[in-house]
Amino acid sequence: MEAYGLFEQLINRVNTQVTGYLLSGMLAVQQAPPQQTAAPRPPQQPRLTRSDEQPQLTESAKQMQRAAQNSNRPQGPQAPIRVENKIGPNEPCPCGSGKKYKKCHGQ
Repeated sequence: MEAYGLFEQLINRVNTQVTGYLLSGMLAVQQAPPQQTAAPRPPQQPRLTRSDEQPQLTESAKQMQRAAQNSNRPQGPQAPIRVENKIGPNEPCPCGSGKKYKKCHGQ
């Protein structure tokens, strides 16, 4: 009971200290630098192009377009790559012990 009472006192003391710290704290506020007011720009009109004219693309846009074209190409099903033949459970163990694989290294 004495340990529990000391624990309760500790919790109350910590709560009081944390609450006091939070209530006495000041927030530092940065003021934004004054913005220079410029004359409003007129909205830009979209550039009209002819239907036979290709729009100019940036290099990154061209790369993205090429990647999209390459990914849209149909690819045939890919077979899984096997490094070596799979050993069956009843085949002799490749370590040379003479036991079946399931009794030797297959466990």
